[in-house]
Amino acid sequence: MMKLTNAQKQAVATHEIGHTLGLKDLYNKSNNTNIMYGYGGSALKASNPSVKDKKGAAIAVR
Repeated sequence: MMKLTNAQKQAVATHEIGHTLGLKDLYNKSNNTNIMYGYGGSALKASNPSVKDKKGAAIAVR
């Protein structure tokens, strides 16, 4: 975490908070810019939840 930018650290924190809400990691390559993408990389560039992230959160809290 020490080498990550503040924006990347925020993305990691948001991802982990998603897990506390019951969201699972997404591994499909089409999800690689979503906060819940499981392999980091492009997901670390995401600064806000995507439409797919929001849809998953809505399903998780039903």
